[in-house]
Order: sequence, then structure tokens, then C-alpha cells
Amino acid sequence: MATNKANNPLFKSFKSNGTQYHTFDSKFHNWDGPAIIHEDGTSEYYVYGMKVSKQEWIDKKNGIESIDE
Repeated sequence: MATNKANNPLFKSFKSNGTQYHTFDSKFHNWDGPAIIHEDGTSEYYVYGMKVSKQEWIDKKNGIESIDE
């Protein structure tokens, strides 16, 4: 999963109205932390555009797939 964000044009980070956004290939995504960080400090995790909980993000980052019961 190691990537060089600085040299990859598919990665973009920007701030709008106090909220920080991280995208990959025009989808919310960030393996370094939350993809959206709101001005009030709350955050949202996304994996290739799909919103996930922080624990799901950690599991996916570590290569662990969730099993639906």
C-alpha cells in the first residue's frame, strides 16, 4: 500500500470552508488517516469512496476483511 503521494497526480488534498479533504482518483480516500477532517475536529473515514467506520478502516488498512454475520 505504500505510495508516493507527491508524485502521483491521482492523490489530491484540499481545504474548503475549514474542512480538509483527501481524495484518490476523485474518490474520498486516505490510508494515512481520515479522508475528511471537519473544522470542529470530527472526521470521516473512506476507502476508495466507500464510507467506513474507523475500525473498518484500520482493518482494511491492515489487510483484514470484515465478515458479515
